[in-house]
Formats: sequence, structure tokens, C-alpha cells
Amino acid sequence: MVNQRKLLGIAVLCAVLISFSLVYADDTVSTNISASSTNMNQTATKKNKKKKQKAEKKSSSSNSSSNSSISSSDFYSGANPSEIRNPGLGNIQQSLDPNEVIMKIDSGNQAVQKINTLNSDCGDCNTSDDTVAGVDRAKDIERKFQAKGSNDEGTLTTPLQDQNNNPERSSMCGTRTGNYDVCIYDGDVVPSTFKFTNKGPDNIVSPAAEGKMREWQFYYEGKARQDLGFSISDSPDGSASKTQETYMMVFPRKYLPAIRIDGNKQIVTLPTGETVTYDLKTKEIIGGVLAEKKLDRGPAQVSYSGNGVIVRVDREGEEARYARSSKATATINKQGKTCKVPVKSLWPDQTEHSAFHFKFATDEDFDAFLKQKCHFSIN
Repeated sequence: MVNQRKLLGIAVLCAVLISFSLVYADDTVSTNISASSTNMNQTATKKNKKKKQKAEKKSSSSNSSSNSSISSSDFYSGANPSEIRNPGLGNIQQSLDPNEVIMKIDSGNQAVQKINTLNSDCGDCNTSDDTVAGVDRAKDIERKFQAKGSNDEGTLTTPLQDQNNNPERSSMCGTRTGNYDVCIYDGDVVPSTFKFTNKGPDNIVSPAAEGKMREWQFYYEGKARQDLGFSISDSPDGSASKTQETYMMVFPRKYLPAIRIDGNKQIVTLPTGETVTYDLKTKEIIGGVLAEKKLDRGPAQVSYSGNGVIVRVDREGEEARYARSSKATATINKQGKTCKVPVKSLWPDQTEHSAFHFKFATDEDFDAFLKQKCHFSIN
């Protein structure tokens, strides 16, 4: 190891002398490389770090296995092979410009650093600031997941505001006791959805098969009234194009969706305050205002028997609220009364990155719409 370090030091010195000689020969720079060039060197190091580390790993492995010295040509890994015939001072085909000088010195420094840290646990593990921040945020979110017991989820909470102005965002999910997931949207610090999946075999998903499942997801983003709803995704074979997507909203929207565990039951409270009871283990519905039938091809056979109004949209292989055609309709029901309206009249933003906010942030506004279009009301 000591001999390798000495050889590397000599090689780096040779590289520096070569570079200086080239600069003098071509008369392109002054006789000194200033401290600012060193700073440029350090900046270039950060920009090219990942690429160089991969090259260094390969070079180090080759040198170690052969137990031979490293020639100064090893430090010219970024140069065109036609530019260098051999590492001798008299055989350089053409001179290098100042930026190349800096890069070659930097490459030598990197190789020396590689050897110096070879015996450490992870000599090449230099984590960027962004990665560290991401890890810290993930740990913080994990603590929030673990800080709240599943029983607390059952506490009914009224919406904190009417409007949800958040754009389309990704989310991070964590599993809680009871085998359901709670998800936090990017930029938030509290959960905004919970979901669970029935993979069978049972009365709903049978026979069990790879990719066959029914997933339920309940939304309360920003704790706002506007987008309180839930979705059902029926996957008959795991194919995204054949997945049946259903989105539902129930009115009046009094509470945020909630979930709690009671023995072998999982109880979900809908925004109306009505409940749906699932089997804790299988995630089948066993009671409440929703009923379901066996998963099959076609829209999910899920029905509502509560006292409120329910809005439903279905699509195959796409977001249910996305109206590819102007003829796409949503179905509104209230205790046997049915009304169909254009999907765009409820979710007007149909752009590519739409967050699909419901048009009516308050129940009063939606009630006025119902009276005009469907001739019945929420109450």
C-alpha cells in the first residue's frame, strides 16, 4: 500500500510537470496556475464526481489485481487516445489548454484520494447534500407515521378549509398496524390519504392470482372539503391498461375520512359520517353503507345505500376523472334518483398534469348545481 501511494504521488507530480510543460510550450497561459484555477478544479470535481468515481473504481481494481505501478497516462482518462502516444515528455502530439490541465491534475488528485481511503468502510461513499436532505426528510416522515396510533385515526375531524389549491404531487406511504397504508404528499408533513388492498383469495378476489386485486384509497388532501373522495382500483390480472378505475364522492362533506381498528374489523368513516366495515385480514366489506360484489372485468360492482348523495365516475386504464371524450359522463345518485352530467362539469381542469380538483369547494355551491341539473338536493 505504501509503495502504491509513493508511485501515485510520483505519477501525479509527473502529470503536473507535463501539464506545466505543455502550457509553456504552447504559450497559451502564464507560467503560474493561480489559486483561482485550483478553485475551478474543485468546482469541476463536484460536477464530474459520479462519472469519475466509476472510472476510478475500475482503474483501482485493475491496478490492485495486477500489483503494478500506475503510469502517468492513467491520469489522462478524459483525453482522446490520439492525443497521447506515451507518457514521455517528448511524445505529446499536441498541447492541452488550461481547462484540460486543471482536469488532469484533478483526476490525479482523485486517484490519490481513492488509495488513501481504500481501507475505510466506504472510501467512495460521498453523499450529496440533496441525498442527505432526502434521507433526513424520509426519517422525519417515518417518525410521524410511527408517532400516531391507528386508534387515533378514528377520531372525526371536520375540514379545516373549503378549497384545496395543491398541484399534482407525488406521495410517500408507510404501513400501519392493521395492514393499511398512510400516505403523505410531497411537501406536506401530515398524511393526506390512506389505502388498503384485497388480494384474495376470498369472496371478492377469487381465485387469487398474480396481480389480481382490489385497492381502496381515501383522500383528504390539505384537510380541505373540496376533494374529499375515495377511489377503487380493480386489477383483474395486473395489467395497467385493463385496470378498472372508479372514483366516488359522498355528500354532505362533514368530516375527513377516518380509519380505525376494532378487533378483527377495520372501520372507515366516510365524509358523511356514515361507516363502512371491512374484514381486518381480507379487506372485504362486511357491513355499512357500501356493498361490493366479486371482482370481474368491468367497473367495480360497489353500491351505496346511505342517506346522502353519491357521485361516481368510471374509466378503464386511466384516471377515472379524466374525460377523454366530451361525452364522458358522471352519475349522481340519491336514494333511487339518478342524474347524469358531463364529467367536465364536475372536474373542469382536464389538462395533462391536472390535480383534478372538484369544481364545487362548498356543499352549498354543489347543492345549487344539483337543483339546476338533477332537480334534487343534498338535503
